[in-house]
Amino acid sequence: MNKSELLKSVTRLAKTGKIKKDELLDAFNKGGKGESHFQMSNILYYIGAAIVFMGIVILVGQNWELLNDFTKILVSLGSSVAAFIAAILIGQKVKLKNISLAFFLISMLIMPVGFGVVFDIYHYDIDDLFVQTLISTISLIIAIISLSVLKNNIFLIFTIIFGTWFFFAFSDFLFEDSLVIDEEDFWNYRMLALGLSYLFVGYSLMKDKQNILSNFLFAFGNLFFLGAALFLGGWEPDQNILWEIIFPGLAFGIIFLSTYLKRLVFLIIGSGALIIYIFKITSEYFTDSLGWPLSLVIIGLSLIAVGYLFVHLNKKYIKA
Repeated sequence: MNKSELLKSVTRLAKTGKIKKDELLDAFNKGGKGESHFQMSNILYYIGAAIVFMGIVILVGQNWELLNDFTKILVSLGSSVAAFIAAILIGQKVKLKNISLAFFLISMLIMPVGFGVVFDIYHYDIDDLFVQTLISTISLIIAIISLSVLKNNIFLIFTIIFGTWFFFAFSDFLFEDSLVIDEEDFWNYRMLALGLSYLFVGYSLMKDKQNILSNFLFAFGNLFFLGAALFLGGWEPDQNILWEIIFPGLAFGIIFLSTYLKRLVFLIIGSGALIIYIFKITSEYFTDSLGWPLSLVIIGLSLIAVGYLFVHLNKKYIKA
């Protein structure tokens, strides 16, 4: 379809009321020269939302003793509800949709603070693991409902954030008095599971090619997964031989996943993890027996091999 035919089609759609001026302008701004301007304005909207959140938290904190219970709830949880309603009303206008996202951001940020204020007023210890689990559960449910009804990625982000919070709070509460492994290992195993879950969620979002959230999930998922696996290996003299043997297989697995998913982030983090592992193993096992100079030679040759693998896979599978 050439330009004149496209304009005629737009004219026909406008006459029949199937397309509105605001929708046309919004589509033009997303694909036209105004894109950088809108991206900058979006950043300012989100910075403004973060500053509003900080202002409300500081206001409540500084005047905690002066405010009565009703005012505390009104300023915190009430502000969250008000911002949510304002976002829905503002979002009715296509031109103001990006501003509505800023109000949704304010609402989601303040919401758990508001619930914390309510629990504190009713004399619950907000540092208690059960209370933390309860607040994270309520916040997660609200985020999931909002996502299913409003279909907005801002709620997907907070579903992941609140889901992560719930995972750590609930697992701490569940195993608080019955932990059979070292506390540090318990943390690392949870980070391992969290990294895997981020990778699966990121993979599920790959179908939506415009959703950049999958790249962030892949980055954090790989970092958490490989980082936890590396820490589970431990350091001499308390190293875990099993995890030290498994780790290079996990790193190579992440590297070769980059060829399947066509995502450079897997290749970068997998290669980086492999380099760190080489330094770790060489310093632990070869420095005393071979001496530091020969250890450096081994490290150097290993880095050359990893570098070649990186360039080869990137050129043959990802860029192609």
